[in-house]
Amino acid sequence: MYAAIDAKKGEDKQVKEYIDKNVLKENDMINVSSVLDMKASFRRFVGKYYMIGGFLVVILAFICIMNFFNTTTTSVISRKKELALLEVVGMTKKQISKMLIAEDSYIWEMHLLLQSYWLCLVQKRFYQIRLLRYFSFNCILQSCRACLWFRY
Repeated sequence: MYAAIDAKKGEDKQVKEYIDKNVLKENDMINVSSVLDMKASFRRFVGKYYMIGGFLVVILAFICIMNFFNTTTTSVISRKKELALLEVVGMTKKQISKMLIAEDSYIWEMHLLLQSYWLCLVQKRFYQIRLLRYFSFNCILQSCRACLWFRY
């Protein structure tokens, strides 16, 4: 048997408490599920996806940072002769390190700008085709602003 009870907005909790106290007290064989239970279940479901997504973001960020350091190290090693020549011509070690930091920061900035733009496009597209219908669309461009602020 199935029964639906319609409650006014905001009175869901009171109706559930009434059913729990009066109906379920007498007969424990009745299974009651309410909208409140479904909302709580859905919140747990979405929370799991946020947790899994956050974990994946941390892993991917770690991999990206390690890749960046690997690329930087490889660049310095492969350009050892060029850097030695610049030092012979008259550049100090401080100027060379400043040049390398400027090059790497430029690469990092371009990466952040392209990543933010691509992420916004993909996220907006998923939201439009209703793949992310239970998640809100927030195109965060703080990384782009940070890049522009850092650069100038």
